[in-house]
Amino acid sequence: MKAPSGLWFTLFCFILLSPQVSTRASEDFVSGKWRCHGKGPSGEDVHFVLDLKQSGDSVTGTVTVGDDVVGIDQGSIRANEMELVISTDDNRFVSAVTVEGRKLTATWKDANGKSGTWQGERVSAEAN
Repeated sequence: MKAPSGLWFTLFCFILLSPQVSTRASEDFVSGKWRCHGKGPSGEDVHFVLDLKQSGDSVTGTVTVGDDVVGIDQGSIRANEMELVISTDDNRFVSAVTVEGRKLTATWKDANGKSGTWQGERVSAEAN
């Protein structure tokens, strides 16, 4: 009987001590299109579309403002907190974003020391 109980103990320890893979880390919270709006650096109304792709804790994609499309330089997500870094010809923006279901709320800062807020709503989810 000692062999089976030793086997069960070994199996129990293996399961208990194995690295746990979080299902939250593998969930895709943000892939798809988001319609967003906020105030720009000069206080102007800005409307834009985020087209995001999440892979693990990395986020890539584009920002479309009117006819202009700009790539996201860096993007990351941890739980429901996302950070996006976007560079334009004359500025660099860093947004700290909270994801709550189909809504985004964010603060941004630019390279010139200005800051503001923006919000977004999911338009479509990317099929996985």
